[in-house]
Amino acid sequence: MFLGSVIVVCVLCGAAAMENGTSCAEVRQVFVMRGIGAAHLVPDTWTEGKDSNLCPSSQTCCSKSMESKYEEAGRKDLKNLLQGADSYLKTLISTSATKFRGNIYSKCLLQEQPSTFSDA
Repeated sequence: MFLGSVIVVCVLCGAAAMENGTSCAEVRQVFVMRGIGAAHLVPDTWTEGKDSNLCPSSQTCCSKSMESKYEEAGRKDLKNLLQGADSYLKTLISTSATKFRGNIYSKCLLQEQPSTFSDA
């Protein structure tokens, strides 16, 4: 999931640079609005991404420092997603265990009940 997000961002960085001539203004706006990093990390105009690990392109608005911020944001998003799923699963297991214990207890009571009535 994280890698997919990074790839989409890299494609958008390159597409925005080509669409606007050489301006990276739209990329800067999204980068800052999403809280990924500061505006000064985004280049003013497209650059070559040949030294880039995640956004290797001849025209990109993604800098090396932006890559590390995107990685950080991706890790944080993934961690939050996993914690949410973990919390849901814990609740589901706990609820199921409680219901199971209740069913077992009810069956035990029903099995003991006839013998109690026959003794009286």
